Amino acid sequence: MTDGLFCRAPILDGRLSAAMALAEGTQVFADIGADHGRLSAVMLLSGARHALVADISAAALEKARRRLHALGLDSRVTFAVADGLAALDMLKQAPDTVFVLGMGGETICGILRRGRARLGGAALILGAQTDLPMVRSA
Repeated sequence: MTDGLFCRAPILDGRLSAAMALAEGTQVFADIGADHGRLSAVMLLSGARHALVADISAAALEKARRRLHALGLDSRVTFAVADGLAALDMLKQAPDTVFVLGMGGETICGILRRGRARLGGAALILGAQTDLPMVRSA
């Protein structure tokens, strides 16, 4: 992808659209495992005030950073290369909503177990690719 392709608002697939619909009214959110940053971009374009965009991969986070910069949104974003919910330590204000989407259930469970104390009262929107019963119990 070139930066020119990031100048348009991204289109969300059904999975990301459903997650976004659950977060109606969110002002501050965290996108853990943001990868390409599409969800974060659309959330910010739709009225959210601030985003924490985090990924364990610096290369993935760079894709999100380029997209959000091209859309003029990067001033409303805190970027973090971090392991799961440890990224929440970067925010000055607790998030209303935390998204953890597109990973395997075992990975999401680990993220929740390691970072549970950091969640505060944030709503969790989870989307596991596998092991849904495991995620529900975590």
